[in-house]
Amino acid sequence: MALYLDGIIVAAIGVDNAGKKHLMGLVSGSSENASVVGSVARVARSRLVHGLGVLVRDRRLKALRSAIEELVSERARVQRCRAHKLRDVLDRQQKECISQTAAVMKAAYKLSAKDGMTKLRTHAA
Repeated sequence: MALYLDGIIVAAIGVDNAGKKHLMGLVSGSSENASVVGSVARVARSRLVHGLGVLVRDRRLKALRSAIEELVSERARVQRCRAHKLRDVLDRQQKECISQTAAVMKAAYKLSAKDGMTKLRTHAA
């Protein structure tokens, strides 16, 4: 079966405490802009349990972050995928720095947030 869509579909997926995924919203649009993402976020917000936080995980964060923060502000936490972050940083490194930068980043991920940031800042300097 083939399916052609002219545009994109943005989905909000929730995960409960047991790890089961739930579709919380689904919207189609022409691009991943704040309007489209905001539409799916509004649908998802109506299904949120009161007091529950929101974790946003995506590497294309601009539209998503602005839409989510507008709707759930203080309850939203944004987390970037470590594998994508590592790949993006290493893509911008000179060849002779790649292995050392990768090792420093992987070591920093194993530390507490404060110590990890210190390690990364020291390496960047």
